[in-house]
Amino acid sequence: MDLLKRKKSKHRIITFTLHTILLAYLILYCLCYRISLLKKVRIYFFGFVSLISLLKTYLSNPGFIIKNKEKKYDKSVLFLGTNTLINITSEYKMPFCREIVLDGFVFTEMFCIECNVFKNRSISHCNVCDRCVMERDHHCPWIDNCIGAANFKYFIISIYTTTTCLYFTTESTYRMIYSAFIPSFILPLIFIFTLIFSLAFIIFVALSFYYTMLIFCNTTAIQYIKNGFSYSKINPKEFLRFFCTFNTSYIESTPGTKTIPV
Repeated sequence: MDLLKRKKSKHRIITFTLHTILLAYLILYCLCYRISLLKKVRIYFFGFVSLISLLKTYLSNPGFIIKNKEKKYDKSVLFLGTNTLINITSEYKMPFCREIVLDGFVFTEMFCIECNVFKNRSISHCNVCDRCVMERDHHCPWIDNCIGAANFKYFIISIYTTTTCLYFTTESTYRMIYSAFIPSFILPLIFIFTLIFSLAFIIFVALSFYYTMLIFCNTTAIQYIKNGFSYSKINPKEFLRFFCTFNTSYIESTPGTKTIPV
């Protein structure tokens, strides 16, 4: 357990150290080179937003479901209304799943033994956090936090803005290579930095395209791996809805009761 904690802490330190180096380089570039005021404003803006969004992604609750620690789940059938019926299927004397028929629609919920709660398809259990997370995309080891319904937007903004910062960085190093004011003995070092920044930029561009596709399809990485990709699911309106709405698309209830997507 101590070794796992050290690895988590090490990953966080590496992530924030690299991000700090990136922002420090951009600040020095703005201070030491003659560039337009508008470009300086753009660099400072994207650098600030990338740092804030990364911190929000790391510090925010991703959408943890409260564990039911008080008592085990009651197997008795619960009626929630005149048009609602719940069927519970048990295995080894432990409730495994239940089907909720609500106004003619059937919702299936699986039982999470670790959290002692029922979960619908939008909820996934994270073995690292040992918690169920609403609309979990993945567990990011580099910030040691799950990416879920509550911090997914901050994660996406962090990817987009960091990609933009890497573009500014790569562009600046290319300019230094062809600059007449750079001593020749420094050029090999600048060339190495250019290769590193270019590789990082390509990786983040690929990540940006990948998550843009997921947003267009209104899905998560876990659902994409399970169900695959279909061009028929692409809807450009989902991209606007993702950034223009701030309300969560679920109703979180207390443990032992239903959780139905809306």
